[in-house]
Amino acid sequence: LDKAVMYAANLLARNALFGKKIVQESPYQQGCRNVSSHIIQILKEKGFKSAVIAAVPGSEENAAVIANLADLAAAKNSGILLIDAGMNNAASLHKIFKLSASPGLTEALSGNAPLDNAVRKIHPDLSLLTAGGRAVDAGELIDSPHMSEIIKNAEKKFDFVLVYFPDLKKL
Repeated sequence: LDKAVMYAANLLARNALFGKKIVQESPYQQGCRNVSSHIIQILKEKGFKSAVIAAVPGSEENAAVIANLADLAAAKNSGILLIDAGMNNAASLHKIFKLSASPGLTEALSGNAPLDNAVRKIHPDLSLLTAGGRAVDAGELIDSPHMSEIIKNAEKKFDFVLVYFPDLKKL
């Protein structure tokens, strides 16, 4: 990433807010908008419909940053699915959006809930697949063919799929 995007990402991590009224042109809002636009632009240029976004270690505001990035990306690109892949107690996006954790990714991967029942609409252009219940074998579920199938199916229904990993070390 270029220096401007790195600066914006650092700014976002230090000033993470979600769901709070902020000035439209605040440095935080501007930084979020720039980073989300840059991510979507790269996906479009490369012909990708999905991306993995890993958290910055040690930053408690990661989920708020990701929530804002997805929300702003959805404002310009209808049909964004945000997937919380924190099936090991690191899940947090459901709290930000004030939803129950289940059913979510854990249940969809283990076959206990159809994907369509686990995906929840936040607003017309943004949907969320929460992490679901805690998975003992999270790494195996993420690395399974079923995870690839979920992403491929989501790519057919949504313009872009953003998969959030809050802690890659705990997979």
